[in-house]
Amino acid sequence: MLPVILHDHSQQIVLLQKHSLGNLRQLITPQNDVKWVCSDHYHEEYHDVSEEHRDEEDTDEADEDNVDEQVQLLDVRNQDDITESVMFRNLGSMSWIVREKAVVALCGRAEQDENVIQALAEAAADRHWSVKETAVRVLRGPSKVSDTALKAVFSAVKDTQWVVQEAAVQVLEDLPQLSREVFDVLIGATGSEHQRVKRAAIDALIKHASSKSVLQYLVETIRGDIHMDKVVAMTVLASQTNLPEVVVEALIDTLEDDNQDVKNSAGNALLSQDEIPGSAIRVLLEKVRDKVSDIREVAIRALGNQIFVSEYVIPALIASLQDESCDVQVAAVQMLSGKSDLPQPTIQYLTHSLSHERVSVREASAKVLGRQGTLSEATIQALTATLKDDTPGVREAAVQALGSHFQQSRSVIDALVSMQDDEDPKVREAAVYSLGCKINLPESAVQAIIRTLDDQDVDVQQNAIQVLGGLTASSSEVVDVLLRLRESGNEEAIRAITINALPGTAYLKDDDKEIREAAAHALNVQVKESETLTEHRTMSKRRRVRLTEEEIF
Repeated sequence: MLPVILHDHSQQIVLLQKHSLGNLRQLITPQNDVKWVCSDHYHEEYHDVSEEHRDEEDTDEADEDNVDEQVQLLDVRNQDDITESVMFRNLGSMSWIVREKAVVALCGRAEQDENVIQALAEAAADRHWSVKETAVRVLRGPSKVSDTALKAVFSAVKDTQWVVQEAAVQVLEDLPQLSREVFDVLIGATGSEHQRVKRAAIDALIKHASSKSVLQYLVETIRGDIHMDKVVAMTVLASQTNLPEVVVEALIDTLEDDNQDVKNSAGNALLSQDEIPGSAIRVLLEKVRDKVSDIREVAIRALGNQIFVSEYVIPALIASLQDESCDVQVAAVQMLSGKSDLPQPTIQYLTHSLSHERVSVREASAKVLGRQGTLSEATIQALTATLKDDTPGVREAAVQALGSHFQQSRSVIDALVSMQDDEDPKVREAAVYSLGCKINLPESAVQAIIRTLDDQDVDVQQNAIQVLGGLTASSSEVVDVLLRLRESGNEEAIRAITINALPGTAYLKDDDKEIREAAAHALNVQVKESETLTEHRTMSKRRRVRLTEEEIF
């Protein structure tokens, strides 16, 4: 038997199934405190919870003892001993409490008995909202909901009380599959004035959205004429990340809708797709050239969101960098900036685009190349040549691209060193940082970084200090430079960075207490790293031993 909780949603006061003791009634408050109150106070706190429900209260106060007797008779602990005739009789009681207890008592008998289902269906139209809600929830119990029960639930979806509507929607959500009739009822429920009912209906549709039949209903809805229904259908579709081709193409078509809310919903659903089928990709590529800028932007973002990018997508994204709409250009840059491990033909296309006449194209191309795992010598040379671009943003992107790769030819190092004299401080800062990404820097590069400590830009100075402090093998000259900076009264951030450069035991006996503490801290970090490495090696050895044993046995 399913448990049924009787409650008042407006005050959240729960009426227990064992709720009376003589003249006292038991309530649970919103703070989860148990209260025993007399009948008068019970009516004040539960029966008259709001003006909204007051007309529905029908307990006969003159027959209070009889109500208690009936409630005790219908106590759920004794359900097996209660005859259906007693339950049915009490469904007609003057007291809504008795009627509700009778509904609960019928809960376990609804699956086999059509008479019980009919009685519950009638109770779902009771004059009291709580009886209706309980009856609707009890109708959820049977493994297969009968036509009689389903009609009662459909009627409850249109009830005047939102708690009854919500209960009915949740019953429909629990159905193993949705027929077209149930789908239409749920779509209608999304138009409820109460947000909880609307949300419950959308959740019910989302739960079944992966069903082939429901997807078909959703496509038919977005191709219909009712704007609000189309918005709801696409909101449901946006919860899915791998829709079939026919559904995606329907969403693309809906981008042409006259209603802005519908177009926005279609765009959101398209942007939630991780893997758009090939034919739909071709349709989106056509939309990149649409005359409406909003459609072009959605197409660009949808193409850029794909996990696997076809060879045709990148050129389309790059071409959109020249779009007359600023929003489309921004979308193209954002989509391109997140791409890595691109195929070689695409990398060649990007390399060629480094010399494009449009600044946005050159800058985006350099940024995307900077995210690739490996680059050919030709691409490295093209990026090095881009360091002489007239636009600071392009030069900065090229510097960052060269710094992000493991290629460490002397020509690349020398090119990055030369950019430390660039007129733009952001380019100089990027050059210093890029050198810091390299290992085993030549002495000439280290000296160049030391010279930037005198840069007029504070960000460049601090970047240089971070790079020098992070060198794996700091020379005595580097350490002395950092210590002099520390002693010159630089801000606390520079002092903290300097700590990382202290080489160890030589400074444990320094006259300055802070230097001694910093050296001890640096040594402790080194010891911990060594212990972690040793532990990792030991665990690896143990795993190899276990593997050998498994092979033997």
